[in-house]
Amino acid sequence: MGAILIFIVACLLTSFAVLECSAEESLGKPEEVIRMGLFVDYHPAFGSWITKTLDIWFEDIEGFPIATNRSAFSDGFKEAHIRYVSYGAEGFAIRLVMKYDLSVDNETANEYALMISDEVMDVINKTGLPIYWTNTRIDNVTNTLIVTIDRGLLPRTLTSIEGLLEYLPKDGFGSLITEKLLKKFVPGEIHEEGPLLELGLSRLRYTLLKINDSYRWYVIISFSVRTSLGDEEWVETLDLNSLLFHEGPIEPSVQRNSTIIIETPKRCSIPKGNYEANFETVYPAADVEERDGWLRIEYQVTAPIDNVVARVKVSKLKPSLEWDEIIAIIFIVAALAIVVTFFVKKKRKGGEKLEENLDGCNSDFHCCLLTHQLCRIGV
Repeated sequence: MGAILIFIVACLLTSFAVLECSAEESLGKPEEVIRMGLFVDYHPAFGSWITKTLDIWFEDIEGFPIATNRSAFSDGFKEAHIRYVSYGAEGFAIRLVMKYDLSVDNETANEYALMISDEVMDVINKTGLPIYWTNTRIDNVTNTLIVTIDRGLLPRTLTSIEGLLEYLPKDGFGSLITEKLLKKFVPGEIHEEGPLLELGLSRLRYTLLKINDSYRWYVIISFSVRTSLGDEEWVETLDLNSLLFHEGPIEPSVQRNSTIIIETPKRCSIPKGNYEANFETVYPAADVEERDGWLRIEYQVTAPIDNVVARVKVSKLKPSLEWDEIIAIIFIVAALAIVVTFFVKKKRKGGEKLEENLDGCNSDFHCCLLTHQLCRIGV
């Protein structure tokens, strides 16, 4: 069941991928962002459900105490990722991903990645953690050489990732990532039935980007709550304090621009049907923007805010026919009409011949119809 969270995460890498890319050109005050999302999800192995996501993202953090003034981060280096990876019931792994341009050969890139992976293990107090899996490949779309190293496995406990959590920001939205929150989502809960099906940590990833001749760290931590799908129409609530297991005001950062986003796809299609989402109420009051199939509300937080709550109505749409289906039905009906007309005309001609033959029968013989042919039976 832990694979569900991996699947969900794959479906949710939209807004923050854009944030990290656009951040390369950001020269102003760094950002911190909270995003609450609501999705109708489906997986062939696990069925359908509602996913509520909570993402907390920070730009230009202090990051890991790793020196970047060396060959591993200069010779063709593009970016690096350090993240937690779930292997389901087997446990956690700590993954390092190093990306280089094609001026770096495979052997050199692997040497660099192994060296940095060893250093990361030292930094997070996991020295000697063995290599569980490694992979080297070329992304032909971006002309990038990618080396991935997973170290592990570690038990599915909060203690296993404490080293990664140590480098999260502590001010602003970072103050919301409390021990109470983490204990609730790590290792999480899984239920076969009921309104609550699963909750857990879905992502913890540090990213190091090389921007011109400088380096910048980013981090995102994400939590997911999976609940049962409703019937024809129902209301879901996105309550920020509730998802954070937090009481009291939400404090913005002094060093960063603070933004809270609520978003959901306007429509979603899964094998069980088509669904539509609409915001019923939002607190604090704000305008809803619809763009590229998404509904979005954004708050620029410059002072403490007591909470952010949205009620989202989810409706199952009645099946509707597409134009290609309508054309196909018209064609089939027309074809059937031609066939029926043909047989009706043929039957009428056969009836006229039968009447002529019956009129010719004399009293010495009885006439009968057998397989649409006139036969004579002697008396």
